[in-house]
Amino acid sequence: MHIEVLTNEKELVKIELVGENQSVPQLVAKAGWEVGGQIAAIQEHPFTEQPKLVSVGANAKKNLEKAASKVAADAEEMEIEMKKALKK
Repeated sequence: MHIEVLTNEKELVKIELVGENQSVPQLVAKAGWEVGGQIAAIQEHPFTEQPKLVSVGANAKKNLEKAASKVAADAEEMEIEMKKALKK
């Protein structure tokens, strides 16, 4: 995955996830709201535009980092549970 920073201001961060579909950005946006941030996943056109994440607020950068960490932790937990379930 390649991430390109489009806007990096104090209360606004906009990044583009090159080569991704909407799945990962949607997970990060949802996790962002769960950790107290304001993050949106957007994609102007599925064939001509790359998906983007927009984080706004006082801790825009930190909220993106927290959301990404939460998605990674959730994926690890899912892997553990999946292995347990498939052993039965």
